[in-house]
Amino acid sequence: MKKKKLTKAVRNRYIFCYVMLLVAIYSVAKYFIINLQSIAMAFQVSEHSGFSLNNWKLIFSELLDMDSTLWIAIRNTMKYFALGLLKIPLTFIISYFLYKKIWGYKFFRTVFFMPSMVAPVILILLIKDIIKVGGPVYILLYRLFGYEMPNLVSNFSTATNTILFYTFWCGFGASLLIYVGAMNRIDSEILDAARIDGCGSFREFINIILPMCWETLSTMIMLDIINIFMASGPILYFTGGDYGTNTLAYWIFDQVRDGTYYYPSTVGLFFTLLAVPIVIIVNLLMKRGGSTVEY
Repeated sequence: MKKKKLTKAVRNRYIFCYVMLLVAIYSVAKYFIINLQSIAMAFQVSEHSGFSLNNWKLIFSELLDMDSTLWIAIRNTMKYFALGLLKIPLTFIISYFLYKKIWGYKFFRTVFFMPSMVAPVILILLIKDIIKVGGPVYILLYRLFGYEMPNLVSNFSTATNTILFYTFWCGFGASLLIYVGAMNRIDSEILDAARIDGCGSFREFINIILPMCWETLSTMIMLDIINIFMASGPILYFTGGDYGTNTLAYWIFDQVRDGTYYYPSTVGLFFTLLAVPIVIIVNLLMKRGGSTVEY
């Protein structure tokens, strides 16, 4: 019995599948090799040293000192994480107004998307120039109120809050696209039927939009929860970690950049172990309390 020859289109599909399979195998292998090496390094203090718990002892000693670099990084990380959680419902509400095409929605859409259209380095340099001593904001406040504003970026009491404000302002673009896209998938006949039954904008948002977009919204929440101990901002561009602006993610990056691998590996593993049960519990709660609406 003769075998049927594969058509060119089918053969190309097989080739594509095999290539993608090789890419997937390589990615998985690379992930496990890197992380297994990182786990091993968490129990070493140098390249040729044996098993050691010294790094773990150092973590707990730093956690007992509320003024340690690690605690400063944890506090800043929690600020970015809380800001990320706050932005989720706010962005979803803003997306609803854009979806409903309220008066002036094109202007607001431009305002929210504008930061995403400019390269972060250029935008940060521009903002630093605007808020610096002698800059436009400084001159305006001095002439109106006689207030001499300090340099917000190079001040321990204002540097982190300045970066948080920038992160808040610039963090709407991608999420708005995702939420508005999810809302646009809803069949307009459902909303028309609700309006005929006397459903107002508030009930439409709570009883229709929210349940039908819950899968998208819960996914965004889970992504933020997964990032609980790695939440951060553009610290490198603003301060380079100076003036008490370190987060855990930036601190690990800074240590590795300076050639220190073992203690950062221990810190990364420690907070990963803390994050895993949190992520699992929140995921179970989201599935239990979420909507089962499909469309």
